[in-house]
Amino acid sequence: MSAPFSSVLVVDKDEATNFLSNRILQRLRVADIVFTYTNIQEAYQCLLACLPQASYEQPLVTFLDLKIPVAEGHDFLGSYLRLAAEERQHSYLFVLTLDALAEYFPYLNNLPLAGFLDKPLSEAVVQSVLQQVAEAKAARYR
Repeated sequence: MSAPFSSVLVVDKDEATNFLSNRILQRLRVADIVFTYTNIQEAYQCLLACLPQASYEQPLVTFLDLKIPVAEGHDFLGSYLRLAAEERQHSYLFVLTLDALAEYFPYLNNLPLAGFLDKPLSEAVVQSVLQQVAEAKAARYR
């Protein structure tokens, strides 16, 4: 049986958080491959390379911390949203946060994001993501 996701990208400023996220995602076998990045430009190039492999059966999932220094996570988000909808159709982007981020950035509520998740990733959070993506896929393709 194949993994639920083709690829997972974790984009966070903290190497330790990336390491722990990678371990959880690998242990749960949710993706064929897990990428972790602290650099926004490298993460976006990886996203572009992974999108063609994403499909309805195995979508691409990205976990993005918006509070990344140098090139903010907002830059990644803006670039992602400028992609054609067809390019993003098998992709789900979750924003990682330590606080009530949506309160500080209300415009995020109007964007096509898969959701907001508390940091750090945990097994329960990943199980919730699996459920959310399954429900989103069902709703998208009715």
